[in-house]
Amino acid sequence: VYDASENIALNKNQPQVRLLKSATSTIEMQYNVGDRLLFTGMSGNYATIVTDVPTGNKTITFDFINCMDADSNYYPVVITGTQTWMADNLKTTKYNNNTAIPLVTDNITWANSTTPAYCWYNNDETTYKDLYGALYNWYTVNTEDICPVGWHVPGDDEWKTLEMYLGMSQSDADAAGSRGINEGDKLKESGTEHWVSPNTGATNESGFSALPGGYRNFNLGSYNDLRIFTGFWSSTEYSSNSAWYRTL
Repeated sequence: VYDASENIALNKNQPQVRLLKSATSTIEMQYNVGDRLLFTGMSGNYATIVTDVPTGNKTITFDFINCMDADSNYYPVVITGTQTWMADNLKTTKYNNNTAIPLVTDNITWANSTTPAYCWYNNDETTYKDLYGALYNWYTVNTEDICPVGWHVPGDDEWKTLEMYLGMSQSDADAAGSRGINEGDKLKESGTEHWVSPNTGATNESGFSALPGGYRNFNLGSYNDLRIFTGFWSSTEYSSNSAWYRTL
């Protein structure tokens, strides 16, 4: 049993939303001891996701945090340990100073680019924008102006903090190319609505709800692995034209 004054959804992908009229209203729901519950609190354009394994009656508190990009897209946020992450993929077409990011659709131009660029998977904004967000090259990320004001692309150390919060050891987090299978499962949206079957092991117990938006090959400009793969940039440079990143 929990108290709240806004809409509550138990799961972002299969919401069970009830409007609570006051802070003393309650909703009873099936619960087995040890279950991890995922809560989404919503207030206007704001949404915050938290997860919890209750051991008794308690109040779930939602801190609503502004996360709006230069295109006025609002993003839900998810609290994981001491960190707060965006819970949807970025889809802005502008830097946070309102300057337009160049849209590159041609494969050869993308492959040869040494300047900022973004695209939509298969150049199909209508189908892929809202669900999977945009794809950005390293030169765009490296400007440090791509995120909403007050937000930033995580550094490699911040990714390690998330990995260790999910159970990875320090030595594995520090190892280049480390495969955190269990930690990855905790980040992936469960089920096969978006990930290809069988998506075995995915629990999304972090509330991160990672989706398989595919990628665009930086050598060929081709689009690949929608519903199979996703990659996340870090802001930590690896070479002059790339950076450390994470994949699922």
